[in-house]
Parts: sequence; C-alpha cells; structure tokens
Amino acid sequence: MCGMFFTFNDDYIPRLQQANAKRGGVNESLTKVDLYETDGGWIGHFQAPTSTVSRRHPNFCDHKEFGGKDTSNLWHNGILKEYTIRDMQEKFNTKEEWDTALLHEHIMQFGDLSDVDGSFAVIVEYNFSGKNYLYFARNALVPLYMNADELILSSTQVPELGVTELIEAGKWYFYEDNEFHKVTSTAHKNILNPFTTKNNPYEL
Repeated sequence: MCGMFFTFNDDYIPRLQQANAKRGGVNESLTKVDLYETDGGWIGHFQAPTSTVSRRHPNFCDHKEFGGKDTSNLWHNGILKEYTIRDMQEKFNTKEEWDTALLHEHIMQFGDLSDVDGSFAVIVEYNFSGKNYLYFARNALVPLYMNADELILSSTQVPELGVTELIEAGKWYFYEDNEFHKVTSTAHKNILNPFTTKNNPYEL
C-alpha cells in the first residue's frame, strides 16, 4: 500500500516522510496546497508498486470535461480490483488504466463509493469558485490516522506527533476554521455522502 500525509506545520514533514516512506518505493511527491483562509499546507505521497500503472500524485481532474465547473486534485492510498477498473473504463469510455484517476473521476461524477471494490483512502483538494478546500475519507480496508489538535493526517501512526486516531471508515471529513470536521448531512447526488466497504472481510 502507498503512504500519504497532510500537515500545516513544515517542521513535521521530515518525520511524516520517514514514517510513510516504507509504504512506497516507486515514486514520491510533496505538494504545497493553498487552502482557503490558511497559509497553506503540505500533502506528501509515496507510491507503492501495487499496479502496472504508476504515476506521481496527485491526480488532477478538470470537472468541465463532464459538465462541471470546478477542479480537484486527489491523492490515493490503496488499489482497486481489476474488474472494478474495467467497469469504470467502460462507464467513462476511457482507456485510462490508473486506478487513482478512475477513482477520482468516479467520485467527482457522484459515483457511489459503496460500489467500489478495492481499498482506498483519499485526500482531496477541491477548488470551488477559486477557493481550495480539503476533504478526506477511507474505506475499511486501509488506514488513515489523524491528530485533530495538530491537524495532521498520516497513513501510518506517528505516536510522537500524536497521530494515533483512526478516522471512521465510510465517512467524509473536511477542514474548516482550524478544525477537522466530519460530514454529518447527506443529500441526493452528493460526493460527500457516507458509504460502505464492498466485500469487506474484516473491520479496520
């Protein structure tokens, strides 16, 4: 599995990189994200050799390609089942093979994450009307830990930074007003609706 992290604090980056690097091995990235009403944060990603397609994160999506107005970047830890990739290729009429890009489009076209067979935790930078917002979620097959006080996310626990709390699977979270919040409301055709984990053999 891949490793990824988020932090506002530059001083935490080396330790978060060290903790997540062991989950990668193919390529890595460190991206500055200019979130609304902040001085910006950092998202790091370490790509694991989990598929035949490997690219540096994030994956960029221009929503105008399917009738939207916004743009978004997505970082992914996990791997989708081969039949799910084929189903998404057919659905989106594309030869794209990278599961991260296909998962990204699935989310942004209001696809139900309960239908996605595979593992995923995602961090999304969403640009709405020129302002960037941060969202994140996971299904029950991969971890994503947080320190809500220090506003840190990590694929691995980092006890010395207080990153030990596993976010709830099947729920979306977002950053606003110097806090991480869990999305509690639901709506028809909303990318932030709760979801279940398909073919879940265990709880994580």
